[in-house]
Amino acid sequence: MAAARRRCPLLLLTNLILQVIVTAAAGLPALRVEPSYLHDLVEQENKTVQITVSMTKEQYEASNAAGDQWRISARSLHPNVADTKLTGEGQGDDEDTEEMSFTPAFNASSLSRVKTEGEEKGKTEQYYTLETALTVRGKLLGKTGVEIRLVRMDASPYAPTAPRASHDIRALASKEEGGLREWRMMEDEEESTKEVIDVWVKRGGDSERLTRIFVGTLMVLIPMANILMGCELDLGIVLETIKRPTAPLIGMVTQFLIMPTLAYFIAKSVFVPYQEYSLALGLFVTGCAPGGGASNFWTILLDGNVNLSVTMTFLSTLASLFFMPLWLSLLGQEFLVGFSTGSIIKVPYAKIGSSLGSLVGPLLIGVLIARWKPALAAKARKIMRPFIIFVLIFVVAFGALSNLYMFKMITTRALIGGLLLPWCGFMFGCFAAIFARRSPGDVTAIAIETGIQNTGVAILLLKFSFPTPDSDISSLLPVIVACFTPGPLLAGAAVHMLLKRIQKKNGGSPDVEKSAPSSDSPIPLNLVAPSPDTAVKEAIRLSLPAGDQPHTGLMKDEQQPIASRAEA
Repeated sequence: MAAARRRCPLLLLTNLILQVIVTAAAGLPALRVEPSYLHDLVEQENKTVQITVSMTKEQYEASNAAGDQWRISARSLHPNVADTKLTGEGQGDDEDTEEMSFTPAFNASSLSRVKTEGEEKGKTEQYYTLETALTVRGKLLGKTGVEIRLVRMDASPYAPTAPRASHDIRALASKEEGGLREWRMMEDEEESTKEVIDVWVKRGGDSERLTRIFVGTLMVLIPMANILMGCELDLGIVLETIKRPTAPLIGMVTQFLIMPTLAYFIAKSVFVPYQEYSLALGLFVTGCAPGGGASNFWTILLDGNVNLSVTMTFLSTLASLFFMPLWLSLLGQEFLVGFSTGSIIKVPYAKIGSSLGSLVGPLLIGVLIARWKPALAAKARKIMRPFIIFVLIFVVAFGALSNLYMFKMITTRALIGGLLLPWCGFMFGCFAAIFARRSPGDVTAIAIETGIQNTGVAILLLKFSFPTPDSDISSLLPVIVACFTPGPLLAGAAVHMLLKRIQKKNGGSPDVEKSAPSSDSPIPLNLVAPSPDTAVKEAIRLSLPAGDQPHTGLMKDEQQPIASRAEA
């Protein structure tokens, strides 16, 4: 906006003249709004917009002769985000509503004459202008548009079937000597001139300051946690799993093809029809995020293939450095739009790359430490558990304090979108693994890995990469997704444990370890769903090395690495 104020007066005048010339062809006065957007409006504060109506000499004379009456209206597209008030002498406050405000009706004689230099030296052209001010008040964090119209009034008695109107915006009554006469505002393109300005409402200074401190602290804590996670990882197990690439490949397809596509269609169906583009952006970025570390914990709890889960988490974290910018470049631009035709927000690829690099780089550093400095890695693993607990407490406490605004923004649509993404992810991941004829342990791991997104990566990327208010609004969706993700898993774990208890009470089931198919080779579709006890025993058998503890894909001398990662 500051740039708009510093524009050359000659350029502004040229722009006004061009608008007058173009509009004159349609016989309508020109309408100019300065500034053309408000991107720094703060909650509970006001900004003023200057509105100028201009007529050529020919339009002025024709309008005077016809006795035309005109009126300016201003309407907020989302009154809960921002409202409007046209200011000036003679304003009819009794006619204004929360949605719209109006100027009194005026005719051509109300305009002031302005002379401008013509193309030929010494020749002047006459224009007639009228200026008024529009006050826009920010009410709630969000994005909206303000529609400003210059409309020709129908001075005939109000008749709903009058052919001139496409439909009535509002009936306005005014008392005259001859009795009550009603004005009608016309929305026909032939009867009105329209401008739309983009309005972004941001949070106040104290709230934004807390958020900046929170995000800055996360930029330090999360890379440290990733270094510790890399120290926990047994790269040999990852390489051994990759040698049988079918299951990891299925996981990559579901993670970076099915989930982004699913998130895109949910966002287009739930949010875009209501112009909630920021919420759509948050859901789409969450769908493009890599798998979350908590998937390893749930895979153990549900007797899935833990080695496969750990491998998929590691690979998806690395692959996100490429796939997240790719998906945002292909489809993300659709959610970075404003309400005016000239409002375009570019995808901040540089910031996205630096955000993802700050996550992937420390993970690789931890892997290298575990490989070349095992003694240092052993010390790092000892502090990982208390460090993760500290990070959890910090994120919950300080995160809630600095993001209290989110509670005011929760809507039914936001809850529906946040529920559909992880639940549909579990379903599609399960179906994809079954269709590929994987073993029950692999099906469990792939389904869990697909449905659990790394919402921390999504929040950090949104907060660090995008401007406000997009970053603040869109961050709501990863939080909702994280809250709804455990639902199906808790239900599945409860059913799984109940079945195990029933089978144990009934004396158990026959030993099927010898007849169960390998998790690394395809199996017939009719063998995909054996008895629950068969699936449990097979998954446990495949996860057991020489010792008695399940192999988690992490360093052997650490007994509870997965639990620590789940708490992260």
